[in-house]
Amino acid sequence: MSNHPEADIRETSKLIREAVVKALAEFRSAPGGEFYGLSLIMHPVGGLVGAAFATDTTLERAVTRCEQLGYSVRSGDLRSALRDLVRWNCESGWLLVTAPFAQANASTRAVMAKDQDPDGLAAARLVHGLCTVALLEADWNGAFGVGAARERITLNIWYGDQSTEDLLSWARPMNPHDVWLRLQEQLQARKAADARLVPPRLTS
Repeated sequence: MSNHPEADIRETSKLIREAVVKALAEFRSAPGGEFYGLSLIMHPVGGLVGAAFATDTTLERAVTRCEQLGYSVRSGDLRSALRDLVRWNCESGWLLVTAPFAQANASTRAVMAKDQDPDGLAAARLVHGLCTVALLEADWNGAFGVGAARERITLNIWYGDQSTEDLLSWARPMNPHDVWLRLQEQLQARKAADARLVPPRLTS
């Protein structure tokens, strides 16, 4: 079994919560500090990297890059299909904020180093849970607004190799139900767009 002293876990949880608040403040201090998506970026084995923000600007830039690469579409509008494809891909130019997470990262690494499970997954699950709680507490404290303002934002966690089912499962406890339903529809649209789009041909 894993052995994580409660004091270490409480301190790690506190540092992650503080990092989320600082990342929000840093992002919002820049011009155009509005976003439709915020994901905490995790290392595949459970370490915390930072926070990534999705904005309408980052989305349109990603769509333009895909156009320039030579994507085409079998039917319908190309840019609309590309938006559906890349909207929830944190690797498509989302704005990454890492500096506020330096202490949280060190603390999560220390917690994971003490994991006695052979596969190390217990600590990874613990860090994932602490990140979920950090986003929930920030939300409870009004960090993402209320009413219509909150409805515009989707919170989640990102590893890089997660399935659609993973994204929906992780998002469910940290978002209002209508926001979760919208994410479900958008991920279904991503699947449909992927089937319609023709990726650029590789040249030798």
